[in-house]
Amino acid sequence: MGGIIAVVIGLLSYPALFDLTEPMGLLSSSMVTFTIIFTWIFVWGFVAIARGHITGGV
Repeated sequence: MGGIIAVVIGLLSYPALFDLTEPMGLLSSSMVTFTIIFTWIFVWGFVAIARGHITGGV
């Protein structure tokens, strides 16, 4: 679930991310990749914590 949410966020924000990182030249693709991976990890963790609170596992 977290991966799907992160992919959707990444796809929707890709044009803005690319425009913001374009001045970095060759590093722009690395920055976009880092941002998408960070978003995936953050959303995955948020979904895991929320799921634990809802099910009473945490």
